[in-house]
Amino acid sequence: DKVSKCGKGGGGRISSFQDGELSSSVFLLHLCHALDSGVVNWDIVTPGATDEEKETNAKYVLSAARKMGCSVFLGWLDVVEVKPKMLMTFVGSLMAMERAKTGGAGSGA
Repeated sequence: DKVSKCGKGGGGRISSFQDGELSSSVFLLHLCHALDSGVVNWDIVTPGATDEEKETNAKYVLSAARKMGCSVFLGWLDVVEVKPKMLMTFVGSLMAMERAKTGGAGSGA
């Protein structure tokens, strides 16, 4: 449900964890925002069009996730290079954090 809202919130849609759209980190930032609306400062988020913008956004999304209390097991380069297993681990960590925060309510299905 949160991922669906994330796609509708301007973060775009992804087809898999191999989707090149993830390299900009904008989708992941929208996902973090969907879980905790105060964690992302949209004034400093870039479109992710250049390598420098992608790096900045990737570093920022990992920082935002840590701020939310999420365990982060990947580096910014894993995001920019779209490492599917690392991205899946990251999203799984966000899901686990959200589930713990809500007391395990809902199955997420």
